[in-house]
Amino acid sequence: MTFTRCNNNAAITSSAINNVIDIPQISSGSTITNLVVKSMNSAVEFYSNVLDMDIVQYSSRCVIITNGFMTICLTTREHASDIFGFDMSAIDSCHRDKGVIATFVCDDVSAIWNASMAFGATSIKEPVTSANNVTSAILQDPDHYTIVLKSNTSLLQ
Repeated sequence: MTFTRCNNNAAITSSAINNVIDIPQISSGSTITNLVVKSMNSAVEFYSNVLDMDIVQYSSRCVIITNGFMTICLTTREHASDIFGFDMSAIDSCHRDKGVIATFVCDDVSAIWNASMAFGATSIKEPVTSANNVTSAILQDPDHYTIVLKSNTSLLQ
């Protein structure tokens, strides 16, 4: 499970690809989550606008995005073997239900939830607030990767 932080800025715009940030190259020892997506543009829009991640690198084969805590490499099936260095059959043999679960700690779970649903995400568990005042929700992004939204940095509550 990977933990990251998102903010309340959940506005969906079409300018995501133009917001490339200038940061140093990703270094050895860094952790990158690779996601194979159906549509590069749609995935970039979702992760950059709904989850407030910045584009680090953009090419026709992959887009690397980050928010400073988590780095994701988005690629399509067509380019996955170029990016991963092996055939997609190795990934196809894995069970999807045991795949990536990303947890985003958010200031406003409901706002991020609503923006995600408007973008085409799938509801797994709607936002609910526990007795200890922690709000959480579970959804699948448009490519069916599981995302947990949580309102408190004390993740063990």
